[in-house]
Amino acid sequence: MGSHDMCLFVHVFLFLVYAFASDQYSQAQRAQAPSFMFRSLYSFGDSFVDPGNNDYIPTFARSNSPPYGNDFPERIATGRFSNGLLFPDFLAYYIGVETYQLPYLGPYIDLQDSVTAISFASATSGFDPNTANKTGLLDQGAKKIAVNGLPPLGCIPVGITLLPKNPTKSQVDSSPRKRKCLDYVNDISKDFNALLREALEELQSQSPKTKITYIDFEEPLLRIIQNPFDYGFTEVSKGCCGTGLFEIGILCNQTTPMCADASKYVFWDAAHPTERAYEIIFDSNVAAIDEIIGS
Repeated sequence: MGSHDMCLFVHVFLFLVYAFASDQYSQAQRAQAPSFMFRSLYSFGDSFVDPGNNDYIPTFARSNSPPYGNDFPERIATGRFSNGLLFPDFLAYYIGVETYQLPYLGPYIDLQDSVTAISFASATSGFDPNTANKTGLLDQGAKKIAVNGLPPLGCIPVGITLLPKNPTKSQVDSSPRKRKCLDYVNDISKDFNALLREALEELQSQSPKTKITYIDFEEPLLRIIQNPFDYGFTEVSKGCCGTGLFEIGILCNQTTPMCADASKYVFWDAAHPTERAYEIIFDSNVAAIDEIIGS
């Protein structure tokens, strides 16, 4: 795989950082008043977590028009690269935030009396394992930091479409029904995530007053793709929007055909999961989230 091809994934799929500014509470207190544990939730990352910051910068990487947001509250295309909520939106609700995450470049909303969820992510940006240090999160008092790894990049529809097939007999049949995850690309994701875990462990050893945890996108998404019917999915290798083979951003628009039921699709466009897939990924990481919240 050439460097140009790999840039397609590194640009769209790096990992996200979630930082909690929190006070210390006991397990009993957490059970009674989870919404008072955290003053704020901040997210940093790329198109997996951008709730609309790209709407306010000069770029073609936008998703602020239908059919994006088709299943979002009031069917609003906010700039999220999905049909509905993203992983950090589920996280925000889970820890007691009164609304979904907001883009920091968006209109100012006074939420001083409530827990806030603000995203500094952009669909045109990415971060490395030292993001927590480079952005000053530790110095600014972040007590809980969660970092998720890469998804199985070899299963992303646009990658299956554009990148070389697995070096097996399967490449003889290139029909959509025979679209398979690219094992050699998934190996890259797995290696990256292993290195990321090591980097986070090292950062944790250097930051004993802050709890740092890894959020797994790889295993849950692979499990969904390999056992789709167990989760109610019928399509795992292409997106709901258009042909599902290459449409992302402005190529997924009001004139583009859509699938009848996005909840049956793992991917919304040719790169990003549906709300239902994000929900399952979130549910798969609840134990890790509970651990970091309660520590």
